[in-house]
Amino acid sequence: MPKVIPEEIKARIVELLQAGKVATEIVKIIAVEFRRYRVSPRSVTGLAKRAGVTLVAARRPTPNRELARARRDQGLTETAIAAELGISKQRVSKLLSDGK
Repeated sequence: MPKVIPEEIKARIVELLQAGKVATEIVKIIAVEFRRYRVSPRSVTGLAKRAGVTLVAARRPTPNRELARARRDQGLTETAIAAELGISKQRVSKLLSDGK
């Protein structure tokens, strides 16, 4: 039987979702604010769907993105950047296309 999330915690989760927090951040915040209660990222995702709130996708920062952009600005090709950074040409292409 699934664990029932108390209404007070549901309300706080929805509030955090509306503030643009990602599921893993919400899990940590709930653990601090409600010490005796734990939620999982999956339960936060499910609650977001039921509440009709768009869940923000977490993005891990990568130092390669800025390095790739700097090298492109210096005139290097994607192949040369990939060789310098030790990553695939496809990855370089993806890094350079994100956020355009």
